[in-house]
Amino acid sequence: AEYLSERFPNRGSQLMPALPEQRAHVRLLAAVFDQTIGSSGFAYLHTSGREELTKQRNVLQNHLQVLNTFLERHGSGEGPFLCGANFSLAEVHAAPNLQRLSVLLPRLSKLNVLGLCK
Repeated sequence: AEYLSERFPNRGSQLMPALPEQRAHVRLLAAVFDQTIGSSGFAYLHTSGREELTKQRNVLQNHLQVLNTFLERHGSGEGPFLCGANFSLAEVHAAPNLQRLSVLLPRLSKLNVLGLCK
């Protein structure tokens, strides 16, 4: 998506902010997402056995808290999106994964992801 945004700058919305610091922030958010929810959410789907499921559920819950803390400290209060007023690569990166997990985890493992967010 980043390549397409750069390759065709006059088509559609710009997925990366103009300023280098803001672009770095989008990339950092994507990296933090991958290292937290991206890894533990899908790891939970591949886990079996009661003890391992409990352990992986705790890891997932901890990663949700880490991501929330990151967003509270480094998120932009300038708009409705993860990195400010404009839709960005951060949403392109996170939204499909969150949507998949919010559907797959309850159906395949009876885990309510939104319930972990309390």
